[in-house]
Amino acid sequence: MIKGKQKGKAEDLYPSISMTSDMLELARERANKIPENIKNSILKGKGRLCGAVGEQAFIKLSGGTSSSGRGLYNFDVVLPSGSLCEVKTKERTVVPLPNYACSVANFNATQECDYYVFASTLPEYNKVWILGYLSRDDFKEKAIFRKAGEYDHENGQTCTADCWNVRISQLNNIKELL
Repeated sequence: MIKGKQKGKAEDLYPSISMTSDMLELARERANKIPENIKNSILKGKGRLCGAVGEQAFIKLSGGTSSSGRGLYNFDVVLPSGSLCEVKTKERTVVPLPNYACSVANFNATQECDYYVFASTLPEYNKVWILGYLSRDDFKEKAIFRKAGEYDHENGQTCTADCWNVRISQLNNIKELL
């Protein structure tokens, strides 16, 4: 399990996926299938491409397949084992650090998936870090509820929506899932 006092660069701590033009095109196609006025979106539909980029990166890393609409609002990727993964991706302006939050919006906390996989990407979408995962039950056990507007002193961020947060340092190493 990844623990809080990690040393080294994000590149050394978390697998990173370089996005190809084909992967970005698949992400754009996926994002365009999601309605702009999607319900239960922290960014009011503006994070569709970011989320789809994270999904494509995880598909490449895991050998899984897209839910192809089958579980559009409950899971994103089906692993070769049959496990259902919901990928939560945050666009960041800096590389991820262990104290950064991984979030599931309160209105999405009942998604029917086996695992939450967390990823981060820079605004250019040229690289995605797969930060780790938690089973849905482990996430519910470890997550802390934060209200919209609440300031998180540990990472210096203000929550934009009611959500459940864990730290990157609390995630299981993604290699254990794969």
